[in-house]
Amino acid sequence: MQRAFIILLTLVCLIGCAKEPEPATPITWDQIDRSRVNTRVSLEGHIMLPASVMATDTMLLPLRQNLEEKEPVVRCSTKIGNGKNKVEAFPKKYTEDDFKLRDNIGELVPLNSKVRISGKLIGSPGSFVLFGPLVIKRL
Repeated sequence: MQRAFIILLTLVCLIGCAKEPEPATPITWDQIDRSRVNTRVSLEGHIMLPASVMATDTMLLPLRQNLEEKEPVVRCSTKIGNGKNKVEAFPKKYTEDDFKLRDNIGELVPLNSKVRISGKLIGSPGSFVLFGPLVIKRL
């Protein structure tokens, strides 16, 4: 009985101990290119409301260099949930009021805020994505 308890406790600890993501290399918008694909980078920009949503356990949130221009954009594959570095699921018909994104310390990030997002860069020119695990820092 005691042995089973120790094994169960060990499994719970292993599951609960999430590995920290590897450090990201800070890059600018001018440095986004194919040479950065499959590397962990951090990029600063403004987090926006997506025009449409197709979500399962993640949602693609657009990150733009500035608020005035629609391009360039990098989409951020953000986990859906209520915890740190997650976005709450949107209803089918959503508005700006439904946007609830939490940063790396669990605080709400207002829509259009300037953030630094770290993740693995995937994709190709015109369709780059920052993929998890994401770390979202409000600036």
